[in-house]
Amino acid sequence: KHEQGCEAIRNLWEFLTRQKWFLHDSFEPLLAVAVFVVCFIAWYIHDCFLMPYLSSGRQGPDEVSKKMKQAWYHREFKGAYLLPLLYYLGPILVFDVYYPRRIQRISVHFTSSPSLRQLVAEIVGGLLVYDFFFFLSHILLHKNEFLYKHVHAYHHKHVSPLTVNETVRLTLSETVLDYTISILALNLIKAHPLSRAIYNIVIVYLLCELHCGQDYFWMAHNVVPFGVLSGPPGHKAHHVRSNVRFAKFFSHMDYLFGFLETPRSH
Repeated sequence: KHEQGCEAIRNLWEFLTRQKWFLHDSFEPLLAVAVFVVCFIAWYIHDCFLMPYLSSGRQGPDEVSKKMKQAWYHREFKGAYLLPLLYYLGPILVFDVYYPRRIQRISVHFTSSPSLRQLVAEIVGGLLVYDFFFFLSHILLHKNEFLYKHVHAYHHKHVSPLTVNETVRLTLSETVLDYTISILALNLIKAHPLSRAIYNIVIVYLLCELHCGQDYFWMAHNVVPFGVLSGPPGHKAHHVRSNVRFAKFFSHMDYLFGFLETPRSH
């Protein structure tokens, strides 16, 4: 099975390296945005049209639907969904135009595909390194009064019901910080371009899932055993209390530093 997996990865890599869109310098950020838009729309449909019928509470479908739609439409300015994407894409696209490098980098350093083990190790490793630096920066944003007020407080402005809306409720500074940490993590582990692409898909999905406010059995934190991932319940606890669950995805850093706490039901 491992050999079959490696063969499939080789075929995929050979196919991708023949595609102009994959070799484009802005492929990675555009991929991340495309995945985010798909996840964002999917959770919008869930919250506004499906959630009313999935709710186990006493509220009727119409009441739940109204509550979720208010959560989605509660924005402070027009273009609240587009501006964060411009903050993210704008500087990167300009940089890529004036500093083309992807084709040369792939042709020189990545002439072969990664093995299945390497692919998995680099994706998981990238998430772990990202989570480590995010954990440290997140604590700093909370503990420093100036930084919290001017950089991070906006993200905590709307608490309940928690929706994927909160993934774009970021200041410009926080948006830049977040994707800088993600790029730093991938560069530190020297991830293969194929690993980087899949990492972008995985991290964007996990980011949207983290802020969805739901706790379905098929979600990553319920599939991965031993409480390795915090998941939406853990992140909801952070949004409600602000002094627990500082890591974004994994639980080990919060456990080691005493910030791990079983979320109350809300």
